[in-house]
Order: sequence, then C-alpha cells, then structure tokens
Amino acid sequence: MTTPLLDVRHLRVEFGSATAPLVAVNDLSLHVHAGETLAIVGESGCGKSVTALALTRLLHGSQARLGGSVKYRGEELTTLSEAALRGYRGRHIGMIFQDPMSALNPVLTVGEQLIEAIQAHERLPRAQAQARAAELLALVRIPEPHKRLADYPHRFSGGMRQRVVIAMALAGRPSLLIADEPTTALDVTIQAQILQLLANLQRELGMGLILITHDLGVVAETADRVMVMYAGRKVEEQPVHGLFAQPRHPYTQGLIGARPALRFNPAATRERLREIPGMVPMLSQLPAGCAFAARCPRASAACEQQPPASAVAPAALVACHHPYAPQPLAQRAQA
Repeated sequence: MTTPLLDVRHLRVEFGSATAPLVAVNDLSLHVHAGETLAIVGESGCGKSVTALALTRLLHGSQARLGGSVKYRGEELTTLSEAALRGYRGRHIGMIFQDPMSALNPVLTVGEQLIEAIQAHERLPRAQAQARAAELLALVRIPEPHKRLADYPHRFSGGMRQRVVIAMALAGRPSLLIADEPTTALDVTIQAQILQLLANLQRELGMGLILITHDLGVVAETADRVMVMYAGRKVEEQPVHGLFAQPRHPYTQGLIGARPALRFNPAATRERLREIPGMVPMLSQLPAGCAFAARCPRASAACEQQPPASAVAPAALVACHHPYAPQPLAQRAQA
C-alpha cells in the first residue's frame, strides 16, 4: 500500500473555553491517495467545512484548538510554524471555498488575484505570471482568457466565478485539492460542467480530491469512497458503490432514503418523501451517548449512555451500536 497524500488521525477541533469546550470535530480519521476522490457528506452543522479548514489550520483566527495528527506525504502539519505551513497551502494543498464571490476580492481584477496566487508559490516575473494566469483560465475552460484577466469578479457569471476560484486553487499545482461545496447555488447545467471540469483536471494532474457536498447524486457520480459525518464524528465510511447498495448506519440510510425518486410513470402511486425527524444537536448540547440516538429508529438505552466505537467490517467502517447487517447478494436481488 502506497503512502497516502493525506493521512489524518484522531483530529479534534474545539472552540470556547478549555474547561467547557464546544467540540466541532471529534476523533476524526481519514486518508486520501493520489488520484482518489473522497466525498464527505452530512447535514449542515455536522463539521464538514470545519474539518476542511482544520486540515491546513485555516481556523487560526477563530480561537480554535486543534488536536490529533495531520500528515501530508508523511510530514506532520500540526507542528509546523505558520511560515512553514504557508509553503504547503496552495503549493501542495489547494482549497476551493464555498462561496466564489466571497473568495474573490471585488476591487481587484481576476488577473491580479491569479498573479498574486502564482507569485506566492513561484518566483516568476510579472509577464510570465500573467501568461500563467491566462493558461489557468484556459485550463478551466474560460473563453478568451487573456481578455478576461482584466475583468473584475462581478463581470463573471456564478459558474464562471467558480471556475476562477478553481483556477486560483490550481495556481500552485497542488497534488491535493479540497473542494468545499464547489457547486453550491449553481444550476444543474453549470454544476455538471464544474464537476466534469474537476474530474478532467484530476485525471490530467493526478490530484487527490476531497469533495464536501450535500448532493448524494454528485457523490454517486464522482467519488471513490464516501465518509458520512454526524455531529462532528465519522459514522460510516465505505466505497461509493457499497455505501449506496448497503448503507450500514441508520443515519446513512436516512440520508439516502430522503432523496426524491425519479418516476417516469405518471400513473405510479406517489409516496411522501421520507425525512429524518429532528435536527442535528447543537455543539453545546451534545448528549453523553450517540448524538444520533434521539433521531434514530434503532436506538436503545445503550445508545443514550455510551458513544459507539467504530467497527471495521469488510470494506466498510461504521460507528453504531445497532448497524444494519449487510444483505447477501441473493436477498438484495429479490428486494
């Protein structure tokens, strides 16, 4: 087995006072190999974006306290100085932030922002950096890239702004790309283009990709493995086909069951969309036991008293006192 690009062990992110901390991410472990796509899914408030920011210590301004280990190609990032860590951000690990309009400076042209990102990692004269910026815009399929360098962000559509943000994330030629909701607020046509673009760039550049999304359809099309988070913890991890075929955790089953089904027969009986009752608990009100117990149809007294440990099954990991058992292929075919 090759060394993963990113190897995270027992990551913990706390906010607030040390005596009464709010734990946003708790005992989280993950890994990503070159050319692999790991999707992270879960409801809003489950800790997905906090995890993404914690991986490169971008929570420094929020008084967050980090614990655990984050290694990039075997190098421990949590103990690096801020100056040393800047050599990894962008250069080795790129980041696509959720809102492209917030990620771009509205008073600087797109070209200026791309040139700044390029020169932060490569000592290039301005003329060469500008040519490289135009190449990046061409790489993300923006027409007339040399002309668009002089435009401000408001001159671009939402999909084009997202492409610019992707270009900025690729400016340092990273080997690992973290994409936090890269298709949020985009229509389905632009979403498909962005996802295809990421897939093409991943093949061309051999990048590892961490994809954070709410859209299980996107996950099914793009991911190799899926990690499901709930209340700051990993509750299930499987290869993508296994997760959709045989979800083991009740929360994962709820997420998959809540997707609307496409029906091509107008005479078919309509069914009410299934939903997961309740809400994700607040960080200040996390229960002593399983955080999903109050919403879980399989919960028992043990679930309310003790957090479940992660159990490793063949090709799967699930943290649940009462996980669903995998069905034999014959039973699945009959169902």
